[in-house]
Amino acid sequence: MQLNADKCKKMIIDFKRNKHTFIPLIVEGAELSVVNIAKILGVTISNDVKRNAHVTELIKKCRKRLRIF
Repeated sequence: MQLNADKCKKMIIDFKRNKHTFIPLIVEGAELSVVNIAKILGVTISNDVKRNAHVTELIKKCRKRLRIF
């Protein structure tokens, strides 16, 4: 299986008080960008593993369908 460097992202989930510095991940000569929020299989996940981002996305989607602004 080959990874597409343009579509891949890196999320760091770290609960330590002292944040670690990780070496950059390189795929096909390109460094992967670090994101705080990612959507995987319809579920929005944030790096602090809270539901706030997912609930916000669901509310936006429901408002669009119900035409409530």
